[in-house]
Amino acid sequence: NSGKDPAVAMAAISERAVEAAKPKAFYRQFEGELLKNKYDKDSNPDGCVMLSLAENTLAADIMLEKYQKAPSLDLSDSMYSNYQGILAFREAIASNIFAKHFKVQADADDIFLGVGASVLANQLCWSIANPGDGVLIPTPFYGAFSYDITVRNDLHLVRIQREAANDYALTTNMLESAYDDAMEKGVKPKILMLCSPDNPLGRLQTESELINILSWCAEKPDIHIVSDELYALSVHSKKGNFVSVLEIVSKFFPQMSARTHILWAASKDFGASGFRMGVLHTKNEDIKAVFRNLGVYVAVSNPIQRGLQHIFGHFLPMYPTHAHPLLMGDVHVEIAHMLPQLCIEQ
Repeated sequence: NSGKDPAVAMAAISERAVEAAKPKAFYRQFEGELLKNKYDKDSNPDGCVMLSLAENTLAADIMLEKYQKAPSLDLSDSMYSNYQGILAFREAIASNIFAKHFKVQADADDIFLGVGASVLANQLCWSIANPGDGVLIPTPFYGAFSYDITVRNDLHLVRIQREAANDYALTTNMLESAYDDAMEKGVKPKILMLCSPDNPLGRLQTESELINILSWCAEKPDIHIVSDELYALSVHSKKGNFVSVLEIVSKFFPQMSARTHILWAASKDFGASGFRMGVLHTKNEDIKAVFRNLGVYVAVSNPIQRGLQHIFGHFLPMYPTHAHPLLMGDVHVEIAHMLPQLCIEQ
């Protein structure tokens, strides 16, 4: 330390902060500059289009219109509220998201809100695994997982290589091989991270595939499943239907209930990434106790909850469930038609 400037030495940050300060996923290093020069057909026609950023603008105008029609706030909304989330809003999510689209009867007490799915994933993995433990994750995967899951928590990603020849299905042989390899290296897998509908592949895990995965997990008493289901309402393909891990657990693996955790958010399905509203569903009483204590750090503001409560509770039940996916399907066809003209292979 003798060669260091004393002022610099005094300002040194913690080792964990040094890790957190390192560059994030490759594409995220440029997001700040690109957002300053974001494309707009009227005000900035020469701006940048961020293809690395998954934002659904197809429903944004509808969301804004409905949000603006939400009832006015009252005095109580300017005060502290339940950090788990306003009860009436959690009940609306249970009845109009989980019951309708995830095909499960969810209890509002099992639902926790946070400022986006990323922070919930981070805090959830922090709650499940110890520093040095592993997270089993099929490849390819959403790039930000490498930062969101591991950095603050000091966890190791244990990559499971899927194969195109097998339609990128995740098999029990792949799981067992990755698990054994990690254990041999002194890394204990505690979490299996799933993503369906898959980001970036867009594929849907089938019921039979999920049954096989859960059968394997049921034999590993220390493994928790964290399932990212952020695109659950955005399926436009006729090749399959979305099946939630939660539905399979409730039907066939009730013994896995306390080790199964579901993430969802308004960001993708409703074009509301700026609202910062994520959802965690968990039946694990210990995890719930952690989130009740730490909810103050990730709580969603009352005005955001009230606006989305109006949409989920009043507008969503009357909105044709097929309309949004059909719109996405039409856009998908148009883009797929354009790519060859731009010399981009599909």
